[in-house]
Amino acid sequence: MTTGLTSEQKAQLLQRLADEMFSRGNMGIADEITTEDMIYESPTVYCSGREECKRYIATLRTVWSGLIVDVRDVRVEGNEVSAGMTFSGLHVRDFLGVPASNKPFAVSGNVVAELNGNRICRVDVTYLINDFFRQVDGD
Repeated sequence: MTTGLTSEQKAQLLQRLADEMFSRGNMGIADEITTEDMIYESPTVYCSGREECKRYIATLRTVWSGLIVDVRDVRVEGNEVSAGMTFSGLHVRDFLGVPASNKPFAVSGNVVAELNGNRICRVDVTYLINDFFRQVDGD
């Protein structure tokens, strides 16, 4: 579906998702920038629906204190916005069977957001989960 947005406006949607929802915990922004039936998929989770996605992101923010998601090298092609990304924080609660380590971590990967109209309808995040485990589960 054609969005009618400029490439810069499309890129800003992804930036706002990273900055507002992930890094600042502002879940209210989801109603403005995502579709009700949005999908979020990563190596560790599949969320279907805006409310489920908001709950998952809020949970991540409790597991990873000070969570920051930094997007870079943003590319826009049609209704897709892609970027490199790094997420970092402090591992303060159990995650995927790994007890809280209170260790900092930084993991890089890629993100692709698909747009429907002027909202994000799908987010696919890829990263090597083993990079996270090596940083927080090692001695």
